[in-house]
Amino acid sequence: MEERIEEGIIKESIDPITIKQTEEILNQMKNSICKIKGKATGTGFFCYINYEGKEIPCLMTNYHVLDNDFIKEKKMIEISMNDNEINEEISIKEKDIIYLSPNNEYDTIIIKLQKEENYINYLKLDDKLFNKNSEKGYESIYILHYPNASFASVSYGKGIKIINNYDIEHRCNTLSGSSGGPILNLTTNKVIGIHKGAINKNNNVKFNIGTLLKFPLNEIKNNINKNNIKNEINMEVNINVEDTNNKIYFLNNVSEINDSNTELYINNIKHEFKKYFEPTNQGIYSIKLKFNFNFKSCSGLFLGCKNLKSIDLSSFNTKDVINMSRMFENCIQLESVNFSSFNTRNVSNMIRMFYNCRNLKRIDLSSFDTKNVKYMNQMFYKCINLKTIDLTHFDLKNVCEMKSMFYFENVFNGGINVNKEAYEKIKELNSFITKFSCF
Repeated sequence: MEERIEEGIIKESIDPITIKQTEEILNQMKNSICKIKGKATGTGFFCYINYEGKEIPCLMTNYHVLDNDFIKEKKMIEISMNDNEINEEISIKEKDIIYLSPNNEYDTIIIKLQKEENYINYLKLDDKLFNKNSEKGYESIYILHYPNASFASVSYGKGIKIINNYDIEHRCNTLSGSSGGPILNLTTNKVIGIHKGAINKNNNVKFNIGTLLKFPLNEIKNNINKNNIKNEINMEVNINVEDTNNKIYFLNNVSEINDSNTELYINNIKHEFKKYFEPTNQGIYSIKLKFNFNFKSCSGLFLGCKNLKSIDLSSFNTKDVINMSRMFENCIQLESVNFSSFNTRNVSNMIRMFYNCRNLKRIDLSSFDTKNVKYMNQMFYKCINLKTIDLTHFDLKNVCEMKSMFYFENVFNGGINVNKEAYEKIKELNSFITKFSCF
């Protein structure tokens, strides 16, 4: 015990922690954490989450340890607790995932447990709002984890530092297997964050990073409300004879979507969520998707969905979206898109957004706010029937790449209307001679 404890202490970080104190923490907290064998081997912890007005038992860990694809494939998850004295498999289904954020963001997944277990010690959460000076109140912290996937351990550190919008830096010792371990305030024993990895800074000094707990908890409170779903997409899909009894895709990139946060209706009949359907007859099918979360990315959302005929996005909330690259690429039958109320104010990437939408003849982009867009390469390229595009309201001052933004014939037929500032920017970033109508 003593040797393992000493490895978990950073000597200069906090006042000395006695062996007795550490033993008390471990004895109390051993059944609060578990070793998980998932997509990777890591640590998870148990807690109660206020979800839809109820306190429900949950397992929380990193998304890179246990993602929804792994859950969908494996169905049963191996966990071990109390220094491997308790080993069992728990059944987890996609519908049990009440929150997930991919590992390029909060790197968090929260899973509803099927039942409350008496042998589990559920940790208390500290979800108070933080500001830039919040770390002053958390001078002494510790992390519970399974370093090297061995024994339940505790490591200590002093203070936290907020390093961006959602990450905190901490000095607790960690190893492979520590991912997903809870970071706690030593004074209150409440969880303030989730350890997710390490980064190298100047002189290759290693710093551990975690997600501040308030962010995933606030997203649950603010974005998930199953009884009041307002975020939806409506579309029409054209089915020819040769398409019948085949898989017809109406979505492509669905990393954020699962059957616990999405409702699917085909011809007004509710179906189990999939990103495709198998029509038995030719004709026009109506597809409705209702979401209880807000997207972070729409990159490739409809990529290659060649049967899409029309899409209504007037009730689709994109306020958090930063990437719309390849969103409609190769939607070769697409004729119309309703962008009214469409929010692009945070979008930076529109590369190949409408690439090869060869049936698109007109498009109203008056709702587009492009002041933060940096990349527009091939945005309308191969849209061979798009005769007129009105971009007079486009703000292109921050665009740094727009190579082959337009189809060659569209440009030389004078079918693109832009303002004077946009005209100068397009000339600057394209080598060919342009022929725009300037206003």
